[in-house]
Amino acid sequence: MPRKPTNKATSPEAGSLASGEAAATRQEPPLPLATWEQPAPALDTATLTQLAQRLRAVFSQLIEQFPSRARSMGGMATWLGVSKSTAQRVYEGIDANRTPIDALRRLPGPIALKAVVDAAKERLGAIDPVLHAAAAVEQFEQTIAATSRSRQAFVDLLSMGLGDANAALPTKAERRALYAAALKVCGESLNAKSTVSIIEPTGKPADKAASLQESVLVTLLGARRRTFARPVIASILAGWWSRENQAGVWTGDLRPAMPSKAATPSLEAHIVDRFCTGALRPVRLEGRDSRTALLIDFPDTPDRDNWLGPLDVSVRFISKGLSNPLTNPNSRISAAVRIHQPTQLLIHDIYIHQSIASRAMPTPGLFSFAATPGDVPGSGTSSDWFERLPDDTRVMVLGHGAAPQPAAECPRHYDLARYAIEAAQIDPTQFMGYRVLVEFPVWQGEYRINFPLSER
Repeated sequence: MPRKPTNKATSPEAGSLASGEAAATRQEPPLPLATWEQPAPALDTATLTQLAQRLRAVFSQLIEQFPSRARSMGGMATWLGVSKSTAQRVYEGIDANRTPIDALRRLPGPIALKAVVDAAKERLGAIDPVLHAAAAVEQFEQTIAATSRSRQAFVDLLSMGLGDANAALPTKAERRALYAAALKVCGESLNAKSTVSIIEPTGKPADKAASLQESVLVTLLGARRRTFARPVIASILAGWWSRENQAGVWTGDLRPAMPSKAATPSLEAHIVDRFCTGALRPVRLEGRDSRTALLIDFPDTPDRDNWLGPLDVSVRFISKGLSNPLTNPNSRISAAVRIHQPTQLLIHDIYIHQSIASRAMPTPGLFSFAATPGDVPGSGTSSDWFERLPDDTRVMVLGHGAAPQPAAECPRHYDLARYAIEAAQIDPTQFMGYRVLVEFPVWQGEYRINFPLSER
């Protein structure tokens, strides 16, 4: 009798005993590739960028713990007992002017980095910066092991290109969706946030001045909120603003209702009436938690949907307490704007004196509100790399000279920039201009432009 068909699977060994016809039609499963023949996983740009930012941050913080004589390539090599080549590549890798991917190419491999960390541990002990660096090197080693056979093969893969680096970043449509959702939840919105920052030395010669002055014009255009929403605020977040003027009631020109205890306060602020909606109620200036905030009350009554506004408010802040990185290597320049309300457009112009701009490379970044405010001393990409959000913000160079530049996306910005430049009473020919423009900026995010100085 013929054998009934069966669904029972047979092994390759059993199949070899079947008839010649059956053996001829059977497809043998392919043998697995040997370990060294396995294709390497695709390199994920976002993951590599974060890894590079982490390595740069932790090694920058580690070097800050070294004695002053060891904070150069040669000094590091001598103090730690590592090769000059290793020290040079560490410094090249943490250079903020390099892209994150280029930093991974320049940094030494995990073995050499471990030698640096171990030598630092012998001299400094198991302090946090040493432990942080060790953890980052371990992640670096794991990444290389997962993607290639060696550090050189890893570098070769990086050099082959990573495809579209922005493919996984939030799109404009996704940012618009966040704006719409936040508007519904929070009941507040801005048509545009326009900011103009002007940074200049306060002494001569400019490259020898000990301090800088920064004037910032913050303008909220088309502010609206529902009656249940929080008040609209215009604010500066900076730890170096004066805190002598404590919270009090302020009049329209922001002169304190009660005398200040400070004889020469470093903070000046006033509403720019020409750019504001008429009949603004008095606002209040608060100085606390590294924040100088103007709370703005709406002068009108709500509409049938309980919306107040729209209104415009423009405030100019001035500080003379910013340290000059040309004369104080431990200081840094960072121009930052925080998106408090769901906002349709952010436009930020920064004008920096050429004594600094000639040595500075503008480096943008988007950070969460949990990060230390960008213009507070001690903040920066190194201290807050873990609060950085994915983003592809670009810095546009407006060119030499502090001249207002039009923006089709926000026609009123031209007049705001012109006023800010005129009010600062600067020599426009001595400045370099930059611009950041973002449609539907990420709500509760801080758009930060750092200006690290290159070595001469």
